[in-house]
Amino acid sequence: MENTTCQTIMTRTVLARPPEMPARAVARAMLERGLGSMLTIDDGRPTGIVTEWDLAIKGATRPEGLEGPVADFLTSPVTCVPQSGMVYKVILHLRQKGIRHVPVLDDAGRIQGVLTFSDIIRRAAAFV
Repeated sequence: MENTTCQTIMTRTVLARPPEMPARAVARAMLERGLGSMLTIDDGRPTGIVTEWDLAIKGATRPEGLEGPVADFLTSPVTCVPQSGMVYKVILHLRQKGIRHVPVLDDAGRIQGVLTFSDIIRRAAAFV
């Protein structure tokens, strides 16, 4: 695991939608694709992220639920990691920030995928 880079285990499928899109439609798109997060992107760079947890928890505590734009549920700015980053370092970063999904960027700052705690666990399980 100590020589594993982010690009090796990241999820390459990225869901990106405009921040004006209804939160309910984003939740449906995430469910249909089996993804745990969605990004907003401007010029190829992530500007916001919403996770299934954000939608579930915030949606349950709002009187209007998931009605309204996904912008109301986004985390911005987005914490990102480089595709050449070492996963063991990213694990520490994720724990310090209390996050479970991070966009993975190339050297030009363009999105290449998303690394999740689930990706890391699956990789670690392969070593057991």
